[in-house]
Amino acid sequence: MNPEQIFMPIAAYLPFIFYFLYNTVDVFVRNPKKTEHRLVSLISLSYALTFLEEFVRALLPISYSPTLNVDWFMTVGTVLPSLLLHFILRITGTDRFWRIRLYPAVLYVPALLAPIYVIFEPTIAEAAVYRQSGPWKWPIYGTVDYAGIAVGVLVVSVYVVMLWRGRSRALSPERKAIFNLLILGASLVVVWNLAFGFVNLGDPFPPYPYIYAGVLWSAFLRRAMIRHDFMDFTNMRYEKLFNMTPDAILLVARNGRIKEANPAARRLFNQIPLSRVGLAGAAGDELVGRIDARLSLEPFETTLRNGTETIYALVNGDYVTIDEELFAYLIMRDITKEKADAERYRYQAEHDSLTGLPNRPALERRLAAMLASAREENRRFAVVYLKLSGLSKAYARGGLAAGDRLRVRAAGIVEEALAAGDFAGQFGSEDFCVLLWQKEEHDARELLESIGRRLARLQPDGGTEEGRGTLGLACGIAIYPSHGQDAEALLSLAIGRAGL
Repeated sequence: MNPEQIFMPIAAYLPFIFYFLYNTVDVFVRNPKKTEHRLVSLISLSYALTFLEEFVRALLPISYSPTLNVDWFMTVGTVLPSLLLHFILRITGTDRFWRIRLYPAVLYVPALLAPIYVIFEPTIAEAAVYRQSGPWKWPIYGTVDYAGIAVGVLVVSVYVVMLWRGRSRALSPERKAIFNLLILGASLVVVWNLAFGFVNLGDPFPPYPYIYAGVLWSAFLRRAMIRHDFMDFTNMRYEKLFNMTPDAILLVARNGRIKEANPAARRLFNQIPLSRVGLAGAAGDELVGRIDARLSLEPFETTLRNGTETIYALVNGDYVTIDEELFAYLIMRDITKEKADAERYRYQAEHDSLTGLPNRPALERRLAAMLASAREENRRFAVVYLKLSGLSKAYARGGLAAGDRLRVRAAGIVEEALAAGDFAGQFGSEDFCVLLWQKEEHDARELLESIGRRLARLQPDGGTEEGRGTLGLACGIAIYPSHGQDAEALLSLAIGRAGL
């Protein structure tokens, strides 16, 4: 073996082997968790193995060429198109429509040819003919070889079409630029294969010159992944904020599938598996439908479910596009405590702190609402005013606690006497007002007689006993619309009829 047969293969193959290995490592370490990065790394590694096979074949005697070509070169050649197809399906987002079993394994069915090559290697190798041309061992091309090159050109052309369609669906200029880069690289590969795949150049060129298209393709792939990483950097900048914010954040697909949930969201929904139940299991179908219809996600209140627990939440969000797929970015703030506090404050503002009955402002609002309904439906109702007597003496004799107990029990007697649709309110410290829906004066009098009998047996300690009790009762009745058309007239008449 002369120096030319050693140094020419070194110059023709080794620099590119190192280049492919560099691309393999560089792309992989950028983001080893992403499928696209792993695929591009494997593609570059496959090209490195192809060039390594040619380097080894160039250094060995020509008798080894058929075996190396079948067991090594052709095996790598069957896997490489599958890797490229898998990558293009991922980068274009087409893989989302491949809802079939065994995906992506089905893409690698051509790799099953590799063991067939090994099994029938003697037969295939025997048909291969090589000739020595300077330092190179050139194959004698036959119909099968040209057919293989033609199929390779056709496959790469299909890749160009797929990339073009992916570009047409791209929404951002940055993503369109990535597709432009890949389309240019794939198109150059087609041109290179057409120019050098069907021509046996001979010495001084190395055999299979079309494999150098892999250098172009690998360079364009690496450049595209660098741009892809730059786009992802926008999301990565907010990763810490996403994980640190105390509000729950969900990234939700249009069908309700939850793509991402920050730690706060996992704590909020700690009783359900978010990835399995999706947004429908956490917030109901209504919110999923709202997202699917792309309705506004401006702040709104809703109820969430965490197993058996109901959570009140303030939801705000917007729509974002990730890898050409639309997602809703939902920020959920748990307002269950604030809701309970607000309800408690509202209750305290509208009810007497001792008896728990609605206070005078709440009573007046209820009376106004009842008047509006009565006018609209042509209904009648009674306004009954009740004034307790003897309560001041109970406070004086038994003290504050005893007087409070008596007052609470009296309020309970009034409230317990009401039917559905009726309303009792605290009008003053010793006064009550009762609204009786669709009741006449005789109905009101029957109610007052029942209340009076129970109050008459009420003792200072809040208990009941036959005989004379502590409290007395004065009352007055006004009927709408017979005795008045507005709240003031009805209340005034009822108070007046109580003898006050």
